[in-house]
Amino acid sequence: MGRARLRRWLEQLRFPPAWIDDLIFITSEAISNAAEHAYPPDTAEGPIHVEARLRFDTEPPSRPEHPEGRARPRWRVQVRVADRGAWKPVNPAQGHRGHGLAAIAALAAHVTVRRGEQNSPRGTELTITSAPAPRN
Repeated sequence: MGRARLRRWLEQLRFPPAWIDDLIFITSEAISNAAEHAYPPDTAEGPIHVEARLRFDTEPPSRPEHPEGRARPRWRVQVRVADRGAWKPVNPAQGHRGHGLAAIAALAAHVTVRRGEQNSPRGTELTITSAPAPRN
């Protein structure tokens, strides 16, 4: 799933534009990290898989004693970016680099990183869960 397709999907779900922009940024950063760091320099290419899904949670009512107090829906988007490469330690010589995960964590409600090990077919997987989102 590319950025344009993700944007169209979120727009069809009627999420606010600013919220969509944050998710597009997060996803782009995760894809860029995978493209730059997953594969050794002598490897010309490798797969990067991107999936997004809508999660529907219910929030407890704010006043359960009120007769009309019902659970309210909460919508979250979960984005998964996975590659088949191995996790590379940060290169201190890059200096200005290395803020991608911090930027993702600042905009997401939850981030999980499963690091790929050398010679493992599983690779690295980043799962990002958005904060509850209002729908227009």
